[in-house]
Amino acid sequence: MNPLDDFSPPLSLANKWLSQDSGEASIASRSLAAVFEPLCFVCNQYQVSLETLCLATWGWLQQQYSGETEVTIAVQQGSVTCGLLLSMPTTADQTIASWLQHIQRQWAQAGDENVCQQQGQENDLALCHSLLTFEPLTVKHCAELKAYCQLEQQQLTLQITSSMGLFNGDQLNSMMQAWYQLLAGIAAQDWRSPTDFCLAQWSNLATPIVHKSLNESLLASMTVAAQQNSVALYYNGEAMRYCELLSLVAAQQACLMAHGLQQGDKVGLYLHRGPEMVGCMLACLFSGIAFVPLEPQFPKQRLATIAKEARLNCVWSTTELASCIDFVCPVIPLAPTERVNADATAQGSEMAPDVALTLAEDTLAYMMFTSGSTGKPKGVMINHHALNTFLAAANERLQLDQDTVWLLITTMAFDISMLEIFAPLLAGATLVIANSEENTDPLAICRYLEAPAAQQPIINVLQATPAFWRMLLQVGWRGSAQLTALCGGEALDATLATKLLSRTATLWNCYGPTEATVWSMMREVSHGIDLKIGHSLAGYSHQVLDVNDNPVAMNMVGELCIQGAALSDGYWQRDSLNKEKFVVLAATGGRYYRTGDKVRRLGSDSFQYLGRFDDQVKLRGFRIELGEIEAQLKRLKRVNNAVVKLQGQASEACLVAYIETSGGQPIPRLMIRKELAKWLPKYMLPSKFVFLAQLPKTGSGKIDRKQLNLNLV
Repeated sequence: MNPLDDFSPPLSLANKWLSQDSGEASIASRSLAAVFEPLCFVCNQYQVSLETLCLATWGWLQQQYSGETEVTIAVQQGSVTCGLLLSMPTTADQTIASWLQHIQRQWAQAGDENVCQQQGQENDLALCHSLLTFEPLTVKHCAELKAYCQLEQQQLTLQITSSMGLFNGDQLNSMMQAWYQLLAGIAAQDWRSPTDFCLAQWSNLATPIVHKSLNESLLASMTVAAQQNSVALYYNGEAMRYCELLSLVAAQQACLMAHGLQQGDKVGLYLHRGPEMVGCMLACLFSGIAFVPLEPQFPKQRLATIAKEARLNCVWSTTELASCIDFVCPVIPLAPTERVNADATAQGSEMAPDVALTLAEDTLAYMMFTSGSTGKPKGVMINHHALNTFLAAANERLQLDQDTVWLLITTMAFDISMLEIFAPLLAGATLVIANSEENTDPLAICRYLEAPAAQQPIINVLQATPAFWRMLLQVGWRGSAQLTALCGGEALDATLATKLLSRTATLWNCYGPTEATVWSMMREVSHGIDLKIGHSLAGYSHQVLDVNDNPVAMNMVGELCIQGAALSDGYWQRDSLNKEKFVVLAATGGRYYRTGDKVRRLGSDSFQYLGRFDDQVKLRGFRIELGEIEAQLKRLKRVNNAVVKLQGQASEACLVAYIETSGGQPIPRLMIRKELAKWLPKYMLPSKFVFLAQLPKTGSGKIDRKQLNLNLV
């Protein structure tokens, strides 16, 4: 059997690199005369050939440029061309010498077996990432990327040729420079193991931001706005001024104290959208009490699970809402708040909140529960200093002021709502709140955006996911010349960006995980449709690391890691996960969060997003652990096994569940959705179901997710 039959067609490097080439072939070459003798010495010492050294290092580079854990290289020498599957060591146990000797044996074995003869098997070679040849090229059109290595006058000369315009000259020169740098480092014996290979310098650590505490900053801005009798909130056609909001916060604080709540406690907020919700959040922050959002639209069982998992001291809710769920903790009823006289409060007769200004920086501000791979939501802990760092940096980047009018549409259970709620208050601006019936309705949001000034303040800032922006466009939103648009939560595509740029004043491409407190990068999109992510916020820094925690060089692929004061304290009661995701790297001494996002490093603070290393996905802005959905599917009777995939692009994207049942007999889809809806929110429910007698397996017995597609239906 041809070993190449087991190879999965690789994802082309060209599809993962920003290139604007014209389609002509590009060439880069480099003489190794300066390091030829040291290379020969090392090869003799390690008992391998120069060709083996070139093959091994070229394979390593292909992994770095593609982000794949394994690469297939077609190697031509003499009359035989063979395909090799190369993978890098992930531990320091294997020395460079033993690694090279292993590859040399693997190459010799493949050549002896004549894996791919030139005659009639060029199509098999198309499965390989690249072709490496030590002879004049005789195999044509067998690989998208061709790499030549030739010995001329006993001086090793490297040449990389890219046909069909897959890479431009600058990109190939970058590859060549990295190849040379790697070979020179091996010649100088700079590294003991392949896991030590490092062609880049560590970036600088994030610079801490010196500013007031979060409570102090909020109180100062809200007090100034109150003295100016400014409008803080606009809800259901009514305005609430800052003086009224401060009085509301004071009343809600008194409620907390009356029920014995104190600093360090955790309170679940099970509330509908409105001024009371914002007031409760502020009351918790000012009192040093952490709030945990409980979205009323989520399934009751999920909310009860979150309340139990978080070990809440109480849940703050209305009598009507709280009666629907049997919480394991006490429920504080939120009584209807009487509106105070705005004129009287403006003259100084309002109640003032009791603000704790000397809280420790690590005091928990909120806990946001996200999808968990074990089937149970996991809580992300964000402290006051992290939230303060992010908000100060975001306000600086967006240059918010008292003229800002921000429309709040995001559910408070999605962490980007923290920016929508608190950023305007920090600027003394106005927050317009879409109610619970309107916030997900694109037609209702269009009415907000197009309402005349006589009805409400003119909206000039809106944050939404790409999916919601598309919904707005689909219902005929014509745009607003004064609108600042923030887009994040999932990848922004060029088509959507073009449409938004023509309808808004400014478009920001935002990136960041919940674990780094909302956004860590915010980049303004130009009319050239440059969709790279980057431009780190103050207090953050980003590093792209390979599998061995070494920084990658320019144009290489790795995992994006975030460092800075805005990082989460970790996951609530998840010690093993914290050790895996929040790491202190010895090389810098900095604490990093491993995002699991695959990116290409394009510059010192510029990255190309390529997807996920794990099975976590984003759909309509919501981060989803596919394992959580799979765990709930496996609870159902007659389900032997289940796999969930995100399939389709942009507005066509949907969750597809592949379910293994006895004999492949289907289960009523309505019944499955009904059972899943008891535990999962709507955005996590699969749209399509495929029933199989057996899920496809790999040679090692694992489920082969690559073979699962809708064509199986």
